[in-house]
Amino acid sequence: MDILDSSSGVTFPYYDPDTSVVYLAGRGDGNIRYYEMVDSFPVLHYLSQYQSSAPQRSLCAMPKRGLNVNACEIFRFYKLYATKNYIEPISMIAPRKSGLFHEDLFPETAAPTPSMTTEDWLNGQNSPPVMTSLKTRDSLKTNKPVVYRAGDNQLITSDRNNELKFRFIADTAKVDYRPLSERKQNKGALTDDDVRGGFNR
Repeated sequence: MDILDSSSGVTFPYYDPDTSVVYLAGRGDGNIRYYEMVDSFPVLHYLSQYQSSAPQRSLCAMPKRGLNVNACEIFRFYKLYATKNYIEPISMIAPRKSGLFHEDLFPETAAPTPSMTTEDWLNGQNSPPVMTSLKTRDSLKTNKPVVYRAGDNQLITSDRNNELKFRFIADTAKVDYRPLSERKQNKGALTDDDVRGGFNR
């Protein structure tokens, strides 16, 4: 058993399944220690640590698809300072001289696409995550909802936001860009006098 330190703060563990590296950071501590996890005993092997004299209140991690793979950035923390009101990014860089893409550092990672529907999950089904390549940056767009059909083994992209916008404009709101003085008031619609009267009440 290894003793990390004598601090009484809560330990925040972060595990990177792509590189099998465990990062340990403590609340009130400024250091971040990282270990390599293997299948054989001992399970954890100490690698190194990031040292800082400024204590952290909390940390969060950037998803893999947001890392700079050209700079061999394998992990990135966002450190919330305990004594100051700002957040500092902390990048974990692998010591590689070549600027080429390293597949051993960046294997296929989980894509921002669900591998099953909510109904399937509630029914007790399980499915492996949809994987994507950081080299080609495929399937990294998150602006459109994507549905994964396990039976067909394909991704169905649907721009639901635009569908709702067009449906709202076509069915509910008849957009009229003319000045208010030129518009014909619909029966039962509020007039300017009604609105002003409501505010004056």
